[in-house]
Amino acid sequence: MTDLLPSPLLRRLARPAIAALFTLLAGCATLPPAEPFKLRIVHINDHHANLEPQRGFDLTVEGLPTRVELGGMPRVVSAMRQLDDGRPLLKIHAGDALTGTLFHTVFGVAADAQVMNLGCFDTFTLGNHEFDEGDAALRRFLDALRADGRCGTAVLSANVRPAAGTPLAPGGGPALVQPYVVRSVGGVRVGIVGLTIKGKTLASSQPLPSTVFLEEVDAAADAVAALRAQGVRHIVLATHLGLQNDLALVRRLPEVDVVVGGDSHTLLASPGLAESGLKPAGPYPLQATNADGAPVCVVQAWEYAKAVGALDVTFDATGRVTACGGRLVLPIGETVQRQDAAGRWAALPAPEARAVREVLARSPEWQVLPPDPAAEAVVAGYARQLGERLRERLGEAPAGLCHERVPGGTPSSGCGPQGSDTAQVVAQAFLQASRRAHFALQNAGGVRTSIPQGTISYDTAYRVLPFANTLVEMELTGAEVAAMLEDAVSFHRDPVNGVRGSDGSHPYAAGLRWSLDLNQPRGRRFTALEVRDRATGRWLPLQPEGRYVVMTNDYIAGGKDGYATLGRVHADPTRWVDTGLYYTQTFVDFIRAHGALRPVPPDEYSHRLPPSAR
Repeated sequence: MTDLLPSPLLRRLARPAIAALFTLLAGCATLPPAEPFKLRIVHINDHHANLEPQRGFDLTVEGLPTRVELGGMPRVVSAMRQLDDGRPLLKIHAGDALTGTLFHTVFGVAADAQVMNLGCFDTFTLGNHEFDEGDAALRRFLDALRADGRCGTAVLSANVRPAAGTPLAPGGGPALVQPYVVRSVGGVRVGIVGLTIKGKTLASSQPLPSTVFLEEVDAAADAVAALRAQGVRHIVLATHLGLQNDLALVRRLPEVDVVVGGDSHTLLASPGLAESGLKPAGPYPLQATNADGAPVCVVQAWEYAKAVGALDVTFDATGRVTACGGRLVLPIGETVQRQDAAGRWAALPAPEARAVREVLARSPEWQVLPPDPAAEAVVAGYARQLGERLRERLGEAPAGLCHERVPGGTPSSGCGPQGSDTAQVVAQAFLQASRRAHFALQNAGGVRTSIPQGTISYDTAYRVLPFANTLVEMELTGAEVAAMLEDAVSFHRDPVNGVRGSDGSHPYAAGLRWSLDLNQPRGRRFTALEVRDRATGRWLPLQPEGRYVVMTNDYIAGGKDGYATLGRVHADPTRWVDTGLYYTQTFVDFIRAHGALRPVPPDEYSHRLPPSAR
């Protein structure tokens, strides 16, 4: 089972490893004084093929539920253009452009590359999801980025070393992945070093066995030393490691001035943003200290093309950081929605919408921005094609797959005593998408309909799983697994102040099964809990002190739908990882891989047959 320990990178950074480097750098010739320098870095990360905006993004404004249209790559491009105001500028993408929506599922790398080239990034760091479909698919993406020819985006990762003659290192061709690049910005040389998270990429993605991933801290130390040896005094790490790993890394490295990160999807913003119902993990920017004791500016720009970071860094004549400033930009449209008396969402009249936007503007992040016309035209073209593709065949259902939330709760559903066929198959799809998970969990309410006999299309998959949930891997003890299940059923069985929660909380799982007696009180409903060993196929008793990894959707992972135990685990960032996989795309991939979608064997259902039916 998986140990509940901090990430491998954090463990490596916790021990002294690069003392010799300090000696090397101390011996470098002191650089002559230069002019003070101000640098702006515009950056995004983890857009995960989210090209269209979030059209119904939920906020709280003056205590009222409110919806706006947030982000999307055309608005990201628009924000990037606006933030380019003539001062020395770098544009950085910190990784995970690929995987996440149907734009990637249907069009591969083409749509993301075309829109990214309109933003014209100086550098792009390889994220772990760039390797989801192997080195050859990544090569197609990098070729598409280079095809435009205008941007010259440098693809960076100091700790990724593809073997010669493989797709990322073609024999005799130019290097597709560089450890670092030096850019002249306003006449000043700035070094940018890329880093890709090692453990997660090897555990959950599909790089070639011949592609070597070096230890992140060692590769970073070598790259920084090389840049200093070339006389580069301003050094930026463009990392895809996660915020906590960034903070641990920078404490071990000298000479680093800035870290532009990704992977953990961290929202950094002003405290006032919390009034909108969002939860910033800290201020934008954060300030850390490197191994020299010098200040370092650390930033990240949230996720899914919802935000653009604008970091302003001031250096003195010696190259030392003297100020970290700037802001996160959350680009929104003019339309504002609220619920009418019947509970329907409707656009507010212009004066009321303007008043809401004025309230939002009290936090510096919110900014009304029109989409970039060229980028919007590209995305609209792909969206039209996508509408046509929704009717395309993914596979077949030789027989219908029923759906009901609670086994026996809807006699007309046609389900047997083990409950929903559809929710069970969805959980199976999630489990197969994870290399680490011991089992997968899906709440019944996240599955919206049954699957009729006949052709399964993209549209079918999106009617079954219509939400914008992603999948996360969480580390739990066996005792927490049991408590989690009890939470789920208690939510819809045990009234609080006379009110019961939705039965959409009811759990379904793949690789985990139980006996359930709804007539028992909380704490005694689930018995005979067993986990299926993925290597041997054997069912083994759940061990209270055991360590297990569960793949589930981010909605219940955050404690929603009554999953209080998962919410407490989620509060500890070392115990969960956002895979970046959209749950619908994962289901689509599962259907395409299997062709025919059938109910799982009876002994693999999460709800075991009652003794009388065995």
